[in-house]
Amino acid sequence: MNKTAVLAYISVLFALVLPGLPALALQECSDSCHQIALKIPHELISKGITQIGALDLTSLDAKFAQTRVLFVRNDQGETPTIGSGDALRTSAVFFLKQKTVLVMMQDWLDTPAEVRPVTMLHEHLNAAGIDDENYEVSVALNTINSAPEKDSTKRRATSKLSEPMRDLKRRAVEPRYSLPGPNGEKIRGGGSAREQSGGATGVGGGGDSAVIELKMTLMTVIERFTDLTEASRNKLTTDILYMSIEANPGALGQSFTMAANPSATGMVSFVIDKSIWRMSSPTDRGQIAMNIMGLILQTEHFPELAK
Repeated sequence: MNKTAVLAYISVLFALVLPGLPALALQECSDSCHQIALKIPHELISKGITQIGALDLTSLDAKFAQTRVLFVRNDQGETPTIGSGDALRTSAVFFLKQKTVLVMMQDWLDTPAEVRPVTMLHEHLNAAGIDDENYEVSVALNTINSAPEKDSTKRRATSKLSEPMRDLKRRAVEPRYSLPGPNGEKIRGGGSAREQSGGATGVGGGGDSAVIELKMTLMTVIERFTDLTEASRNKLTTDILYMSIEANPGALGQSFTMAANPSATGMVSFVIDKSIWRMSSPTDRGQIAMNIMGLILQTEHFPELAK
C-alpha cells in the first residue's frame, strides 16, 4: 500500500472512530521513531548480545524500517482514542496489513522519557508480526538491558527473562478486533457480516504507555524481594511478564481494580485508571505498583515471604 493509500485508509478509520474531532492532523515520524524503537536492541547488541532465543536482534533494523509511523495530533488538545470496546487505545495502535503505527501525540508527550523506547519497541514488534500483546517481549528486553551493575546482562539474557523470546508467537494477519459498524455494532473477522454491516476490520492491536510503565515498575519491584529462591523469582517474573493489564482512559475512580479472579494457572489481571496513574507522582505510582504486587503475591505461595 503506497503513502497516499495509507493516508486515505487512515482517514476512513478516523471518520468511523473519531467523531467530533475535526482538528486532527497526521505527522510523519518514521525515521526518528525507528531509532527510538531500536534503542534497547542496539544497546544489547553493543553489549555483545545479538540473539536471545529465537529473536535475532540484528534483524530488527530491516524489519522496523518497513513500518511507517505517524503521530496523531489533535489541535484541540484532547487525546484522541481509536478502536472500540476491548480494542480502545489512547496511546498507540498498529495496522499489521498496512505496516503502519499511529501514535497519539498528547499521550506521547505525557509518557516519561524512559518509557518511550519500550512503547515504541512494542508497537514496532507487533507491526513486524512479532506478537507482544502483553508486552512480554518488549518489557523483558528492557529488563535484560537494564541489569544493575551487580548483575550480568549476558546472564539475564539466558535467564527466565528470555522465555518470551524462546518461541516467538506470530501476529495473525487478520485483525483481532474490528471497528464498529454504522450502528455501533462490533464485528469480528471478515466475510459477509462485515460487508453487510458496513464496519471495517482495521484495528490490528495496540498498546498503552501507562501499562508498559506499570509493568516496568513491577519488574523493578521484584528486585526488592531478596529472600526469594530462584524458582520463586522465576515464577513471579513469568507472572508479571504474561499478566494482562489494561488501562481505562479515566473512569474507574480508583487507581486500579482486579479485573478477574485467579485463573486455573493462578494468574490475575488488572485494570488501571490511566488518568490517576498519569496525575500521580513517581512515588505514588511506585506505591500503586507495590499494592498490585501484594495482590499478585496473595495468589501464589512463596514460603520465603511467609516467615
